[in-house]
Amino acid sequence: MNGNEQSMFYHDVRNERKIKKRKTTVALCIVLLLLLSGLVAVVPSMIGVLSDGSKKPLQDFNAYSAYTETNNKEDTTQTFGSDTEVEAEPEPQTVDVPNTSSRQTQPSQPTPAPAPTPIRDTTPPKITPEYSTTNPTGDDVTVVIRSDEPVVCPSGWTQVDANTCQKIYDRNADEEVVIKDTAGNETGIRVNIPNIDKAPIVATISSSEHLYNSANGLLLKWTVNLQISKNVTIDSGWSCVSMTPSCVCTKAFMSNDTEVVTLQDATGRTQKYQLTIQSIGLGSESSVFPTLESLM
Repeated sequence: MNGNEQSMFYHDVRNERKIKKRKTTVALCIVLLLLLSGLVAVVPSMIGVLSDGSKKPLQDFNAYSAYTETNNKEDTTQTFGSDTEVEAEPEPQTVDVPNTSSRQTQPSQPTPAPAPTPIRDTTPPKITPEYSTTNPTGDDVTVVIRSDEPVVCPSGWTQVDANTCQKIYDRNADEEVVIKDTAGNETGIRVNIPNIDKAPIVATISSSEHLYNSANGLLLKWTVNLQISKNVTIDSGWSCVSMTPSCVCTKAFMSNDTEVVTLQDATGRTQKYQLTIQSIGLGSESSVFPTLESLM
C-alpha cells in the first residue's frame, strides 16, 4: 500500500468512528427524551398532591408504572442507519419488597394443663363416743363424739370444733345418732346412757310380823319389812332382797328401840330414816305399829 492509499484508509476509519459516535449520541438523546416524557406525565399529579393532599398521585404513579412496563416489553434494540444497531438501555425494574418490619411475632402460648378431675369423697367418718361417766350418777352425763375428719353435728348437739360434737344428757337415753361429714357421708352410732339416777330414796314399812307369848299374851318380837324404791345398801342387822328396781330389807326387833336407818344408792346419795319400836312387852290390845320418819 502506497502513501496515498494509507492516507485514504486512515481517513475513512476516522470518518466511520465519527459516524458511530454521532449515532450513539442520537440514541442516548432519544432515551433521555423517553424518560423525560414519563416524568412530564407524573409531575402534574405530584403537584396536585402538594396542593390538596388527595390520593390521585398514587393512581398516576400506577399508570406511569404500567406505561414503563409496556415500553420495556418492546424491542429495546433500535436501528440507526443501514449498517449500525444501537441497543437501548433497559429501564430499571422496581421490585416491591413487602414491609415486614411492622409485623410482630406473637410468642407461642403454652398449652394449659388439663383441669384435674375432682376426687369424690365417699368414705364415711370414723367416730368415737366418750362419756363423762359410765358409773351410776345423780348428775348429768356429757357425751362427746370425736371424728377423724370435719363433720356436721346433728340437731341438739353442740359443735365444739370441726371434728367434735357434744351433748349433755340430764336423763337416761338410748338413741341412734347420725354424724355426717362435709361431703354428706354419714355414720350412725348408738348412744346409751342407763346410769343417771336422780330419784330420791323412798322407804316405807310394807309389813310386819309379831310374836306374842302364849302364856301371858305379851309381845315378844316384832319383824319390820322396809319397802325401798331402789337397790340400796343399809346398816348392818338388816337383810335385803333385791326386787329390781326396788328392794325389801328386813330386821327383827326383840325390844323397844328408836333406830336411825341409813340408806345409800349406787350414785352415793343417802337417805336417813328414824324407825321406832315401842310395843315389845305389851299385850296385843296395847301394841302400837312401828313408825318410820324421814330425817332428810
